[in-house]
Amino acid sequence: MVVIKTVEEATYRVPAHRMFKALVTERQIMAPKVMPSFFSNMEIVHGDGGVGTVKKATFTQGSGLPFKTMSLRIDAIDIEKYYVRSTLFEGEMIGDTLEKIVHETKMEPLETGCKSTVRSEYHLKPGAVFNEAIAEATKMHSQILNKAMEEYLLSHPDVCA
Repeated sequence: MVVIKTVEEATYRVPAHRMFKALVTERQIMAPKVMPSFFSNMEIVHGDGGVGTVKKATFTQGSGLPFKTMSLRIDAIDIEKYYVRSTLFEGEMIGDTLEKIVHETKMEPLETGCKSTVRSEYHLKPGAVFNEAIAEATKMHSQILNKAMEEYLLSHPDVCA
């Protein structure tokens, strides 16, 4: 099996505990609230938010994404260390070329906000050729959501406090 790896880093003007809460533990609440034109729905379909929890996102037609749904499973989480590993395992994004996408996210507190490091692994199906457009769509989706979340949290200091 071929695995393509990427690393993305970004800094935010919001403390790590708030960004982590908004993007991980309360993502199913915050994402549709912050970006209703992007997310039709996001829900926990299995679990309590810990390891094994499955979340499903449904995107609007106007989201600009080449897929309508995706499901991810939380494989590991450490709230105190702002760490989560999740597997995207279902949805049109997976398609005919991918078995899964594993994302490992770590947020580090900074004096004026936080730094996020996301390591992604694209696990290709046997004989499949990696589609760079999938990686770009994932990156775009993540950047748009994270920046929108940052702006929302800055303008609503009591949310995810």
